[in-house]
Amino acid sequence: MTIKEYLLQIKEQNIKVKKQQEYIQRLKDSLDIAGISYEEEKVQSSVEPDKFAKIFSQIEEEEKILDLMKNTLIKTRVKIINQIQQLDNSKHKDILNIVYVDGKNLRKAAQEMKFSYDYIKEIHLSALQAFEEKFPLQPT
Repeated sequence: MTIKEYLLQIKEQNIKVKKQQEYIQRLKDSLDIAGISYEEEKVQSSVEPDKFAKIFSQIEEEEKILDLMKNTLIKTRVKIINQIQQLDNSKHKDILNIVYVDGKNLRKAAQEMKFSYDYIKEIHLSALQAFEEKFPLQPT
């Protein structure tokens, strides 16, 4: 794993959380189509009560998975933010926070930091090197 891949874990985990939320919403929507609201008390008045019971059960399981995914994201995010804050150079901290914590690209970082795009690319490379020196990754 490279330093970039390590830092991109926040973005990747965030995407997985959003996909899981969308999946849960689709499951809930499938109940709404059948005239059952997930938010209301569970009543089995359908011709296929087992099918709906399975969907309710699936939603509950998927929500547990979502909670675990959110906890993992929070831990990863806090760890990486704390590591970034330990860097000495404030420009390095800023660029890594903007790109890897906030999820913005280098062009937006250049606008926010009021520097040219080329200069931001240099700062970014320098920041990655400084991060790697301070927090060397263990070989997998």
